[in-house]
Amino acid sequence: KKFENLDSVVIENMRIKEQLGFYAVKDVILKGCTFDTETDYEYPVLYLGGVKNLTIENCIFQNLQQVILLSAQTKLTVSDSSFINCHHSLKNYAFGTIIYSSNRNYVTFERCIFKNISADGNTFGGCSAISYENIITANNCEFYNCTGAQLFGFKSLFSGSNNKYIGCVRLFSD
Repeated sequence: KKFENLDSVVIENMRIKEQLGFYAVKDVILKGCTFDTETDYEYPVLYLGGVKNLTIENCIFQNLQQVILLSAQTKLTVSDSSFINCHHSLKNYAFGTIIYSSNRNYVTFERCIFKNISADGNTFGGCSAISYENIITANNCEFYNCTGAQLFGFKSLFSGSNNKYIGCVRLFSD
């Protein structure tokens, strides 16, 4: 499904099994949605081009290869959401499984759960489980069995408090 040239889009309480694309949309709000492709879908389930703000509340993202492709200058806020059994493998790129981006975006996670997130890659220091090259804040989040080269990768800036890390790789690349 594709949305373009709108001031805002609000999607609530839906099960989504395919990619959603947002182009030149100022504000996107997702509430109470479940994203699960049930297939080996290799592209990000959320594709953003020219979106200023993406707000995600009470959503579940499960069994995905990539979750969000952010365009430059997107502010992402995620609260009370879960990311479960997501794995990304690219042999020639180093991006994140949850946030696939090589731009400097502002990302905030509040009270989120990340469980069994993994990433494989062999360039630029390897793939990161959560994000690559973003400015991240995570508060009151839980990270379980997250693997890859690191959680928050190359050139990421991270701050946070009251987070729990169990069975995870290091936070940052060296």
